[in-house]
Amino acid sequence: KGNGMGVLRHLQAEPERFGRPRAVVFSNYGHDPVRSRCQRLVANAPARAQCLSWLREQGGERDWEAVLEVIGAAPLDALRVDAAALVKLREETGRALEQAVRGTLDIPRTSDGWARSADYALRLACLENWLTVRLERAARAAGQSQQMGGSAHLPSGRSALNMKTLVRTLERLYELRQLGSTSINKALALEQLFWDGKAGVELAVD
Repeated sequence: KGNGMGVLRHLQAEPERFGRPRAVVFSNYGHDPVRSRCQRLVANAPARAQCLSWLREQGGERDWEAVLEVIGAAPLDALRVDAAALVKLREETGRALEQAVRGTLDIPRTSDGWARSADYALRLACLENWLTVRLERAARAAGQSQQMGGSAHLPSGRSALNMKTLVRTLERLYELRQLGSTSINKALALEQLFWDGKAGVELAVD
């Protein structure tokens, strides 16, 4: 009862007492001061090990590791998705992107199909995961190359260009996710992402 200000004050002052809640729900009739206090409450994302343990308890044995790789540290969202279907979609997306790198994928046709798919948002999440893994590999390769140099030297131009290309592709992907509900030509935007990602990975392989 009341306007909820006392509850929020106690949550903010003594989070341990209440088990460090990760979410606070209030009605649509909440006043601005209540909303402001809710937004100031700190909610730390659970550790990966905690997420996996909780998901196994709640959802049984699934490939939760792969699911979290796609959607991030969001166990409640993970529990709502079809884990097997998401893992299959991730593998399918990865195969398509590897084919694009090898030059064997019909990029325009695939982009159009993905843009029309009901799994469009999850496709983008899988694409982001694939690009992030490649960017991490490129960063490690660049670091090892610099360590092996032994003395002062310029960094590899190819490594720097590869990372720059992949980062730019990720930035385009973030923009595409934000514009997903607009009238943007999704197929054309996806096609450009394919070409940019292909170029970035090719630089790492060559």
